[in-house]
Amino acid sequence: MLSRLIVILLAIVFSTLTPEHLYADNDMNKSAESNHVITPVKSGDKYKNWISTQMLADGNYLSVTWDWIKGGERTTPNGDIPVVVLNKESFPKKIPEGLTFSWLGHSSVLLEISGCRILIDPVFSKYASPIPLFVKRFSKPPIAAEQLPEVDIVLITHDHYDHLDKNAVKILSRQGSYFVVPEGVGGHLRAWGIAKKKIKELTWWQQTKYKNLSLACVPARHFSGRGLFDRDKTLWSGWVIQSKSKSVYCSGDTGYADHFKAIAEAYEPFDLTIIKVGAYSEKWPEIHINPEEAVQAHIDVQGKLLLPVHWATFDLALHPWDEPIIRTIKAAKENNVQLIIPFIGEIVNTESTAENKEWWSHIH
Repeated sequence: MLSRLIVILLAIVFSTLTPEHLYADNDMNKSAESNHVITPVKSGDKYKNWISTQMLADGNYLSVTWDWIKGGERTTPNGDIPVVVLNKESFPKKIPEGLTFSWLGHSSVLLEISGCRILIDPVFSKYASPIPLFVKRFSKPPIAAEQLPEVDIVLITHDHYDHLDKNAVKILSRQGSYFVVPEGVGGHLRAWGIAKKKIKELTWWQQTKYKNLSLACVPARHFSGRGLFDRDKTLWSGWVIQSKSKSVYCSGDTGYADHFKAIAEAYEPFDLTIIKVGAYSEKWPEIHINPEEAVQAHIDVQGKLLLPVHWATFDLALHPWDEPIIRTIKAAKENNVQLIIPFIGEIVNTESTAENKEWWSHIH
């Protein structure tokens, strides 16, 4: 209870220092036009979304604070989450040409695509918080950062603690990884000792090449910040990863908007979409999609297989810990969407026809 109260007090202080809306000013790109020209807006040293975006639906921080004081039901699992333990020997020395992945918990995904290895939002810390007492991980990660195989590219979607792990970044840098990040996030990495030449910063719709891959930074409707005084000073994004034969879309943290269809217009249909489904609430609907919106986003971007992420790892909302996947499955069935729901750590070939095992149903 004490730790929860401290978090609440920090949230109250934080709220007094930040605006209730993240939006484009009237004299800037205030909305996406019919041709989906969606660009980030910068006002002074802060980024804004291309459309009006409320942090809270009613703008009432006290209401949300009271909700957190009361707490939610079953927000953490009452039992062990099954994890497939991995190490360097779990991965082939020669990366295959197809498309395989391993979900490492929350939004961390290790992709092997067309001979390259890409790690998205690597977080291996016990806590996803600036203070190592709060937002504790449900279970150990399936692999230690030091045990990771050689990673070519690390993609970061934004700088929140549950997506950007300082210790993991430093370890991966020592192992030779190259970092591709949204504009501004490189400042964090350079402050942590990462060489400038190992960092590529992009804004929305910009892309870079690595070997036979194209990596494109694409829009997301969210916000950024790692402390009380740096709100929105770095950009947030999704990512598109394409080779000649395979294509992957990662949503990052985002609310629902017209950017999904814009991404579909700009790129080919996707073999795999990696879309967040957890940590939603009716109190903050414009910065975090819910499971039904996640399925619709998959449809909007013309995805083939949907990997639901951003659940089963950290307690970041008031819904039951397993509600995101239950609602996602229901929405997917209603819309004829094909899901891939692996065990955390399981290595999956996207060509596999294996059925999903409802491992979460055995945990209360």
